[in-house]
Amino acid sequence: MPSGNPNTDVHAEHDFETRFDIAIVGGGLVGLTAALSFARATSNSASDHIKRDHPPSRIVLIAPTPETPDPRTTAMLMPTVEGLKTLGVWEAVAEKTAPLKTMRLIDATKRLVRAPVVDFRSTEIGLDAFGHNVPNADLADALREQIATFDCVEIVDDTVTEADPNEEGVSLTLSSGKTIHDFNTVKGGDLFSQGVCQVCVGH
Repeated sequence: MPSGNPNTDVHAEHDFETRFDIAIVGGGLVGLTAALSFARATSNSASDHIKRDHPPSRIVLIAPTPETPDPRTTAMLMPTVEGLKTLGVWEAVAEKTAPLKTMRLIDATKRLVRAPVVDFRSTEIGLDAFGHNVPNADLADALREQIATFDCVEIVDDTVTEADPNEEGVSLTLSSGKTIHDFNTVKGGDLFSQGVCQVCVGH
């Protein structure tokens, strides 16, 4: 059922915009983070009177809806955590994370004499934790919620089947048959599985 928000509806009943300034392929954590970062940057980079003449860049995130939530977690060090705070998503997931307070080094060689196990604790360098172990599904949900607050981002529930570089940028053909074209930046959050890595690197 459509949500009423054109940024999150799957192929909503409106004219499909095909011209974007920035295209992001893949809706994993990398793709979602890129979309939110670009949206915040383009929305905050100019004063109101400049935005009237030069509206924020149009961004498209081409990302099929996951069939099931991602059960994995990701260990994120503190610089990444600080980045998530800047993006406004950390508070939504903080209570669901586990702090990483100890790093253990284990000699996994098969030598007769092995190095002893060594534990490094975050308190030794004045930190409460080296980072946090973050549930992927919860972080993805938080990123999507933030992205939905930006009118400059269009989320397309689709996959890329072909990428064609041209003088104006790159044209992306979707599995639905639609084409997105005439943009300046292609970022890949899931390039290998959607088959556009080679084109993007070349472009």
